[in-house]
Amino acid sequence: MINQAIGTEKTWTEDGLTYRELIRQEYTNSSFTAGEVEGHPVDTLYLRLERDGNVDTFLLLREDEAAALIWCLSGVLWSIRVEAVPDVPVGN
Repeated sequence: MINQAIGTEKTWTEDGLTYRELIRQEYTNSSFTAGEVEGHPVDTLYLRLERDGNVDTFLLLREDEAAALIWCLSGVLWSIRVEAVPDVPVGN
C-alpha cells in the first residue's frame, strides 16, 4: 500500500534492481524516502536520504535491519526526551 501523501507511485530500475517508493517525508532542503526493492537476494527494503539535491545515504535493508534502525532511533529519541523532563516531586 502506498502512502497517500505521495500521490503517484514512483518506481525505477537500476543495476538489475527494481525500486518502488512507498513513503516520502519532505523538508525544505531534504527528503527521506523508503520502499521496496526487488531483485536483491536478501534485501527487500530501501531507505534514501537526500539533501540539497544530493543523495547522502542510500541503504538496502532486510526487514530485521530496518526494525533495528527504528529501534535504535526511537530509543535515542526517547532517552533525550525523558532526560529533558524536569524532576517532579512526588506527594505534597
